[in-house]
Amino acid sequence: MDKKYHTYQMADAMVICLMQQQKGKELSSLLQYFRLLKDHPDGEEAFEQAFGLSYGSFLKKFRAWYDGELHRPAELAFRARDGVPAGRAEALHEQALAVQPLLKQSFGQEVHGRYDVVVCANPEDYAVAIEETCAVPKEKAQELAQDSLWVSNAGTIVLHADELTDRRQQQYAMATLMARLLRVQISGRPEDHTDAALDARFETFLKNYARHL
Repeated sequence: MDKKYHTYQMADAMVICLMQQQKGKELSSLLQYFRLLKDHPDGEEAFEQAFGLSYGSFLKKFRAWYDGELHRPAELAFRARDGVPAGRAEALHEQALAVQPLLKQSFGQEVHGRYDVVVCANPEDYAVAIEETCAVPKEKAQELAQDSLWVSNAGTIVLHADELTDRRQQQYAMATLMARLLRVQISGRPEDHTDAALDARFETFLKNYARHL
């Protein structure tokens, strides 16, 4: 989590962790916190009164929670949109899980974290799903849909599965997707940050994987 790029994402993660500890009083605790800020401008006293623990204690809990999330075995939830052939999402899910042991064998670790994979029925549906999921204008969504097999927005992946009808296509596409997720995980950087040595390792892995399909 490089502060230059991910300050807001880290803050979001902290809020998720904090809300999980509130157990049924999430909204009331948040509202109380913002009301208390009027009389406690430094924030820490308001934080303790609203959430029932000091800010320092919360930071310790957050560090432990965040480390646990980073090492959580991958949870992949594949969801088919209307029009996706029966069984397509399940088949893709199966192939995504199947490549995990091979990634671990090659790189010493598997993909971690939670991902929602939205499986789209056709090019038009893919563009609509990108627009809805990524909150981008229609024109931008259409542009992204033309140039990619999937689009990732934080923990949600929008996948165009219209042409992934063949088992080998499904295997290679899911291997590539999981490899890219792992590449970001290992490097700790977004995908557009190049790392020649690491990129070469993943390219070799995918070439060998394709060769054995």
